[in-house]
Amino acid sequence: MNKMFMEKERSMLSGVRLGQEFWVEGVETPCYLVNISTSSALEDKIPHELWTGKKPSLSHLRAFFYDAYVHVLKKKRTKLDSKYERCIFIGYEDDLKGYNIWNPKTRNIVYN
Repeated sequence: MNKMFMEKERSMLSGVRLGQEFWVEGVETPCYLVNISTSSALEDKIPHELWTGKKPSLSHLRAFFYDAYVHVLKKKRTKLDSKYERCIFIGYEDDLKGYNIWNPKTRNIVYN
């Protein structure tokens, strides 16, 4: 299983030309996707469903390293500044309802 995650991580990072500094997100994202996908070993049931008793919603899924826009608070911008910053989606947040977003301008990860 670890080998599968590492192969997926390597493929995802090389596909979007990201450096190794994003290896954690590159492993967490396939792990998250496996846990909400059907498995033949579980008779085509979803691991998340077996654990919680509920089927997960798939409407929140996004493409790895896809454009995402983060709202800039009013107190952090002037009247003519944009209300949003262009960032990049890099994964899902496990415990919260949201996404991990990388801001290339500030070089920080934002949990949105």
